[in-house]
Amino acid sequence: MRPNGYDPSTEALRLAVLARVRRTLADAAGVDCTIVPDGPRLRVCLTGPPIDHRVEQALAVRVLDAVRSMDRTFGQVDVQYTPARAPEMRR
Repeated sequence: MRPNGYDPSTEALRLAVLARVRRTLADAAGVDCTIVPDGPRLRVCLTGPPIDHRVEQALAVRVLDAVRSMDRTFGQVDVQYTPARAPEMRR
C-alpha cells in the first residue's frame, strides 16, 4: 500500500463497491470506502452520511455483490459503516 492509502491491488474492488453504493444511496457523494485485505479475510469500511439500519444492511449486500464479482474469493468479508462526523464549528 502506498502512503496515501491507495492500494492498486484493491482499487478495482473499491471502485466496484462505490458504484454499487451510488445506486443505493441518493446522497452517495460523501461516501468513502477503504478495503483492508487480511489473508483469507476482507474488511470493507464505508464512511458516509448518517443512514438507518435498513439502508446499512442494503449497502452490506451491495458490498458482498461487488466482492463476488471479483476474481478473488475470501473466506470472510466484514462490512462496517461508520457515519461521518460533521466538522466542528470553531468559535
